[in-house]
Amino acid sequence: MRLFARAKVPKSMELEVGALLSELVFGHGYMHYGYFPEGLPEELSLQALGEAQHAYFEKLLETIGTVPGDVRRILDVGSGTGANARGLIG
Repeated sequence: MRLFARAKVPKSMELEVGALLSELVFGHGYMHYGYFPEGLPEELSLQALGEAQHAYFEKLLETIGTVPGDVRRILDVGSGTGANARGLIG
């Protein structure tokens, strides 16, 4: 689903608006869908979505492990706001 379905808005602007909304609404800037370890809640709220996005990042950390302390750069392709990369380098 496109954020601006009717207007002819450059894709880069659409992504910027999405990133800004993610930062303002959820406070963390993650731009992925989320991870619901207990399955989808009966009623999906903004709070539940924000928590699921954070849970996704926590699952990512659990899956890839800890980034070694001497790593100073991470290539985050399709990084959105860069929240995942910032979280990985602590």
